[in-house]
Amino acid sequence: MASLIASQLSAQEAHNRVFLCDGDGVKMEIYIPESASRDFALKDGRPVLAWYALDLSDPDLKKGKSLEAVLVRYAEDKRALVLYQSAVVFR
Repeated sequence: MASLIASQLSAQEAHNRVFLCDGDGVKMEIYIPESASRDFALKDGRPVLAWYALDLSDPDLKKGKSLEAVLVRYAEDKRALVLYQSAVVFR
């Protein structure tokens, strides 16, 4: 469900990268909608529909970059981001 909503919304709004983690040949990024940054939606504790990017395009891995819709919110102490991933299986 989040993927369907995200695919419809993503064409309508720009996103900002708010997190980057660079490891051995792997990068993980989180992108939130520009309106969430501008309106401080994360700061009041509301979850925001965002994108989680896992970049496996290192020459040794050769798997590319995937995007996944996630919900993001600040932890209660505002020192970390909490991601909610959905494992939806269609049959």
